[in-house]
Amino acid sequence: MKAITIVLFLAVSSAAGASELVKLGAVSVHLFYERSGQLSPDITAIKEFGAHKFHPFGEQVLDEEIFHSFLIKLSFSAPKETFEPGLVATVRLINDKKKEILKREIRDLYVPGSGSITKGLWVEGHECEMLDLEVSANGQTATKRLPFHCGE
Repeated sequence: MKAITIVLFLAVSSAAGASELVKLGAVSVHLFYERSGQLSPDITAIKEFGAHKFHPFGEQVLDEEIFHSFLIKLSFSAPKETFEPGLVATVRLINDKKKEILKREIRDLYVPGSGSITKGLWVEGHECEMLDLEVSANGQTATKRLPFHCGE
């Protein structure tokens, strides 16, 4: 029993010390195209992207597509296999009225030996409002604008 206790203590100690190893990398947003069933390229990287009444527009956007949901992808990396317990990142969506409409936390993250892992958050029902996506990790916050609207 003592051997098991020592092994467990070492595993918890090494995981607790690993928290500085995991870094947030790319943050991307992909529309779910309902007609084709495909995901769009990262809309935050599309020049002059916009959306009006469920129809996206801009370079690399498929013609005649509509959307009502989107995927937020968060990429994390570490120099070696790592488990980071507790809070790793916080994702928030805030509308133009400064109301927080979504808050999700990424917790207890395992990064395999390959050095990277991607987490996804599915969002529905907010395709008609301008949104700010805020991602906080490692003491820093990144913000991306999602220009959705349905008004005239």
